[in-house]
Amino acid sequence: MKKAIVLAMAALLAAFPADAAGKKGAKKASGNQAAKKVTWQDSVAKAATDPAVLKAEMAKLQSDKAAQVEFVAAVNAAIAALPESPQAKAGHFAAAASAAVASASKDNVQAVLAEIYATVPVEHLPAVGDSLVATAFGRNNNAAKPYTDAEVQKAAEDGMKAVSQRVSQPGVDNPSQRDALAIAMFVKASAGSPEGLGDALADKFVPEADRGVAKDTWLPAAAKNNYDAINGSAGVEEGAEPDMTRPVFGVDDTGNLGAAVLGDLIMGGETYQSPVFSVPVDNIFAGSEVTINDQGAYIIPQPPSAAGEPEPQPPVPPPDYWERIRRQTP
Repeated sequence: MKKAIVLAMAALLAAFPADAAGKKGAKKASGNQAAKKVTWQDSVAKAATDPAVLKAEMAKLQSDKAAQVEFVAAVNAAIAALPESPQAKAGHFAAAASAAVASASKDNVQAVLAEIYATVPVEHLPAVGDSLVATAFGRNNNAAKPYTDAEVQKAAEDGMKAVSQRVSQPGVDNPSQRDALAIAMFVKASAGSPEGLGDALADKFVPEADRGVAKDTWLPAAAKNNYDAINGSAGVEEGAEPDMTRPVFGVDDTGNLGAAVLGDLIMGGETYQSPVFSVPVDNIFAGSEVTINDQGAYIIPQPPSAAGEPEPQPPVPPPDYWERIRRQTP
C-alpha cells in the first residue's frame, strides 16, 4: 500500500513540471498569435508610397471597418510627413485615396471617403478629388450602366453627409473648405448634370458662415481648376500647393488602380446608413500613357503646346525647399 502511494506521488511530481511547461508554452503561443493580429501599423510607411501595399492591407482588414479608417488616416499622416515636393506628395495622396476607396469594405466606403477628406491637407484635396473622379466616382466610368440625374444627386448627397459629419468633428481644420472641395469633386463626377448640383450641396452641407463665398467664389473657381481662393482662405502657405495645371494621378506599379462606379452600395453601421457607391475594380489606366516625372509623381500627359511655344516642364520644388526640410529635421 505504501509503495503504491509513493509511486502515485512520484508520478504526480513528474507530471507537474511538464504540465506547467505546457501551459507556459501555450500561453506564449497565444501571446504570439495576439501580437500578430495587430499588423496594419507596420505597413503604414510602405503604404504611403505604394498603393498596392495599401490595398493589400485594406483587404486584410475587411472585417474591421474601424481599423480600415484608422489605417487610411495613418497613411495620410505619413504622406504629409514625407520630405518631398508638393507635386510628389499630391501624387501619393491621390494614389492612396483611390486605392483606399477601391479596397474599402463595401459597407465602409463612405466612412473611408469621409476620413480622406478629413485627414488630407486642404491643398492636396483638389488632386485627390480629380483622382477619385477618374478612378471611382465619375458617372461615366462605367459605360455599361448609365445613371439618372436623380441617382447621381442622391449618391452625392449621401457621400457629402458622411464627409460633412466627419470634417465638422473637433480637431479637423477648415471644415468649410473641406466640404467645398468634396462638393467640387462630386460636381466633376456628375459630368455637369443635374444642373445646380454644387449650389444644392453647398446649401445643405457648407456651414452657413461660409456658404455664400463657397457658392459665389470657391465652387465656380474650382470648376475651372482654380483653387487659389480656397487655399487662401484656409491659410495654405505660398508654394505648399501642387501645380494643378498639370494634373497628378497616382497609380500602382502595374498601372492598374481600378475604376469604381456609382452603384447600389448599401451602407451599414449607425453613422452611415444610405446607398452611395459600388467598387468594381478594373483597369482605368491600362493602355494610357501615364508617365512619371522627375519628382516621382505620376502625371497624365498634357496636350502639345501651340507652335512656337516651349513644352511645359514638370514643376520642381521651390529653390529653398530642401533647405527648409533640413532645418525642420531633428
